[in-house]
Amino acid sequence: MKQRSNVHLVRTELSRLSPVTACLTDASLVALLILRPSAVADGDVEGRIADTTGKIVLDSVQVRIDDIELEAFTDERGQFSFEDLAAEDYTATVDYIGPVSKSISFTVEDGSTTELDIKIGEDVELIDKMIVY
Repeated sequence: MKQRSNVHLVRTELSRLSPVTACLTDASLVALLILRPSAVADGDVEGRIADTTGKIVLDSVQVRIDDIELEAFTDERGQFSFEDLAAEDYTATVDYIGPVSKSISFTVEDGSTTELDIKIGEDVELIDKMIVY
C-alpha cells in the first residue's frame, strides 16, 4: 500500500515537470523508485553557526555544500537550512568575513533532519558600526 502512495506522489511530481511524464506507467514509476528510493524520502539539514564560545551567533555566513554546488546564508539567529537532500555523505564549506573558513563533513539520512552546530573563528567581536572609505 505504501509503495502505491509513493508511486502516486512521484507521478504527481513528474506530471508537473512535463506532460510526457504524466504518461508513464505504474511499472515505470516503480522502477524509478527502486533505482532511486531516496527520490521520495530525502533528508533535511538545519544548522546554527556561532563563534568558538558558542555565545555569539553569526549572521550572513555563507554555507556551501561543495558536492552539489548548493549554498545558503545564515539569518540573524545564525541559522541556515537545506531541504530535500539525497541521503549520502556531504562536505560543506563555511565562509565568513576575512580569512575565516571551515570545512565540515556530515551525513544526510532518508526522512530525517541532520542538525549541525558549527563554531568558527577565534576572536569574533560584534561591531555596532563599520565605516568604509
